[in-house]
Amino acid sequence: ESIYQTTKQQSDLYKTMTIQIYNTLKNILYDESKRENKHSYHIRNYIITPFLQISKIHPSQQTIQSQVVQLTIELVNCLSNIDAIVREQARNGIKNVLECYGEFFSLIFFENLKSQLHSVYQRHVLGYTVSYILSLITEPFLFEYSLPIIMPVLFDELFGDISEEKEVTHLVSKYHEAKNSKAISSFELLGNKIKLSTLVLDVVFPLQKYLIMINMMLLFI
Repeated sequence: ESIYQTTKQQSDLYKTMTIQIYNTLKNILYDESKRENKHSYHIRNYIITPFLQISKIHPSQQTIQSQVVQLTIELVNCLSNIDAIVREQARNGIKNVLECYGEFFSLIFFENLKSQLHSVYQRHVLGYTVSYILSLITEPFLFEYSLPIIMPVLFDELFGDISEEKEVTHLVSKYHEAKNSKAISSFELLGNKIKLSTLVLDVVFPLQKYLIMINMMLLFI
């Protein structure tokens, strides 16, 4: 009985300490003094890894999952920042989340990226970051699940207005994400990672259809 009580006390102490450390890290993860507006936070990048690590052993995982999802949203918010260092830190934070919580979170990032980044320079950041996340993924099924989300982004980078915007000097000089397209390398990555039938149906055929449509449009110019 005494051994049982000691073990239980140790377990309770472990849980209490875990919760306290988690709450401390959570409170300092976001720096509100550098907050740009009421909808976004400045994230202390050096806190992300310990925050994620302690989150994994938190006794209330259901609550923690929602906090991690919130972190993914805030990281994507940081990608809209005009400061290149903040954007690079955000991408590093994305990498930390994938390493700690698994590559499945890439789908959450893809959804958030597509829904949050819309302006001219943000679309360059979108294409660049999608390619960056694809380079981190190793599970073939995740490439296939992500295709409906990322294909329009890759097409836009190759053939849409965003490809013309890459020629604008001030954009290229201000945002390194606009210097060159990552879409081609992303298509090569998809070709190496997904099965042939999926590649033909979900990548090659849509790409062929898109090219035919562009050629038809050029005929009438």
